Amino acid sequence: MLKKRLGRTDLMVSVIGFGGLIIPRISTDEAISVVRRALELGVNFIDTAKSYGDSEEKVGMAIADRRDQCIITSKSLADNPENFMSDIDLGLKRLSTNKIELYQIHNLSSKDKLEKTLKSGGLLDCLKSAKKSGKIDFIGFSGHKKDILIEAICTDEFDFVEMPINVVDRNVWCDVLPLAIERDMGVIAMKPLAGGALTDLSPDIISLSLRYAVQQDISTAIVGMKSIAEVEQNTKAGIDIKPLSKDEEKTLFDSADSLSKTFCRQCEYCLPCDQGLDIPTIFILYKHFTRFGAHEISRQRYSALKVKVDSCIGCGKCEERCPYQLPIREMLRLAEEKLATN
Repeated sequence: MLKKRLGRTDLMVSVIGFGGLIIPRISTDEAISVVRRALELGVNFIDTAKSYGDSEEKVGMAIADRRDQCIITSKSLADNPENFMSDIDLGLKRLSTNKIELYQIHNLSSKDKLEKTLKSGGLLDCLKSAKKSGKIDFIGFSGHKKDILIEAICTDEFDFVEMPINVVDRNVWCDVLPLAIERDMGVIAMKPLAGGALTDLSPDIISLSLRYAVQQDISTAIVGMKSIAEVEQNTKAGIDIKPLSKDEEKTLFDSADSLSKTFCRQCEYCLPCDQGLDIPTIFILYKHFTRFGAHEISRQRYSALKVKVDSCIGCGKCEERCPYQLPIREMLRLAEEKLATN
């Protein structure tokens, strides 16, 4: 499989990476087999996170006797240095390793969190301390919101960035990617299948979507995989790297455009809701329910939300703010039908 340089880190990573988000949904034995099959097919980049259930533990067991074959990135959602450092230490333990090559601030999605990250004694200083002590090698962040991505990249404090790059969002990330490349940052493309939306289409569309992501000026595209069949299908995009033909591009763009009318990008421009609804989180739970079959946990997490969809008064302010003109009120109603328990 083709390998590319991860920006200033100089690490050479496979253009298709293994996304550890969904392996908590399969057994430990299955997860070990899936990760090891990916390694056998040339994947050397593994993405996980403390918040991904038991993903770190399963990855750790899978690579225990082949640690030198892979490069790991993990991340923490913690918003204070003490908890953040604790998550790094926990990740080292779960992954059964003495060092994590790449560590990220997970979902840097607000100006407030960016300011807390950059201030003296903040999360950035925490990461630098972890790097100095040898716990990690390189510092990065992930995010979805365009203006925050741009602001964080322009600080020149980070070695790499993980952000959504897919055909559905092709008019969004095109302004962000050149800034990262200009600063020689490694670029990890997450959600190359639009957060699972494109997996609902044909295998041909999945293949075209991955080839499209790989052909951008990125280092690696991480894909969540939960079966050996998915690994074998998805890794082909790291082998078949020929440019899309005009006909293939039209087929892919037409399919993506058909999805974009109801696809939440998690940009959070719909917030704040006057009634306190966490609209993006509700849509994530709905996606996990409908696309990944995570019925019980999605309903549990929805039940734990302080404000439910039935609090919506239909004011439409969220739809006015949405840059993608999504029918948010109707989407919330559909989510409520699946997630609410009587």
